[in-house]
Amino acid sequence: MIIPEWTINKITALENYKLKIDFVDGITKIFDCTPLLEKKFYTKLKDKKFFQRVFVSCGGAAWNDDIDISPEYLFEKGVNI
Repeated sequence: MIIPEWTINKITALENYKLKIDFVDGITKIFDCTPLLEKKFYTKLKDKKFFQRVFVSCGGAAWNDDIDISPEYLFEKGVNI
């Protein structure tokens, strides 16, 4: 079975609404969620305690059953570190 490179292995919430994302292929990226906070769908993430509860779900980032970000988007828009 081939696992896509954008599958998330580990995700950590950082300060200033950023995510540190370790992908299965060994690449680590930082994704800034700040621009998303203005979109109605993501306004709950403004609560810093809620934002800190990010977890990996189906290879992507999730906070609950309603709020998630696809792994492909995070891989494409994240910045390599």
